[in-house]
Amino acid sequence: MALAAALATCLPPASRAAAPSCSIERIASLKIEVGRHLALTQVKINGNPAWMGIDTGAQTTVLTPAAAARLGLPHDSTRRTNIISAAGATLVQNVHISDMQLGDTIFSDLSVAAVMLDRP
Repeated sequence: MALAAALATCLPPASRAAAPSCSIERIASLKIEVGRHLALTQVKINGNPAWMGIDTGAQTTVLTPAAAARLGLPHDSTRRTNIISAAGATLVQNVHISDMQLGDTIFSDLSVAAVMLDRP
């Protein structure tokens, strides 16, 4: 009920022109497993299989520095990411991913932050 009320406040009055419609488009379908207290999915990074945690509240994709080293990812000298956590803000170096495959979808030419995480 509260959701319906919240949505109703976002809709334009009938006297105004209707807002452009939006639609949801599926770009990937992923198998999810639970392990290490995380939702995990298998991906391929530059053709190498890897596990990634799924964090629906995250603002960006990150890898640990150890994972980036294990995958042989080069530093992206043109990009850094400001990571904000409970511990404060930290500017971290990004790494370059040529291609990352999630399900049947491939994302190319990515710059991803290499961040130490609180837990594995």
